[in-house]
Amino acid sequence: MPSLSRKELILQIRSNEGLSGLDLTESDLSNANLYRANLVGLDLSRSSLADCNLRESSMNSANLSSCNLSRVDLRGSDLRGSDLSNSQIRGADFRLADLTGANFSGSNLRRANFSGAKLSNANFEGCNIQKTDFMGANLSHANMVDTEWDETYFLGANLDGTKIPENG
Repeated sequence: MPSLSRKELILQIRSNEGLSGLDLTESDLSNANLYRANLVGLDLSRSSLADCNLRESSMNSANLSSCNLSRVDLRGSDLRGSDLSNSQIRGADFRLADLTGANFSGSNLRRANFSGAKLSNANFEGCNIQKTDFMGANLSHANMVDTEWDETYFLGANLDGTKIPENG
């Protein structure tokens, strides 16, 4: 399939049709309004989605590894089983999102907001989660080994079975 311009790609994503077969790796979708987009299972690795509106989007099993997701709005989105490893995700908004089984390993999540999010079995190994808000989140059986977590908020979070860093 021929490559699309940035504008054409954004319009195609908004229309929710004909995305299979598109190479979306290294795409620049920063600042785009992709509210309620359907990106299920797509490979967006090494892309920029900084400052993007992806509220209430379906992105389960998506490959978002090595992406710039800084300040992305993913409130209420479905990212179950997605790979967000080794990404810049500073200041992102994941409130009420379903991130069950998501992989964030090696990512920078400083100042992200996960209030009320579903994060059971998520992997945060080696992440920077400083000043991140997990208030009321379900982190049961999540892996937080080797994380940097100064001033991180866990008020009302479910931490049952969560692997947390040892105090050093």
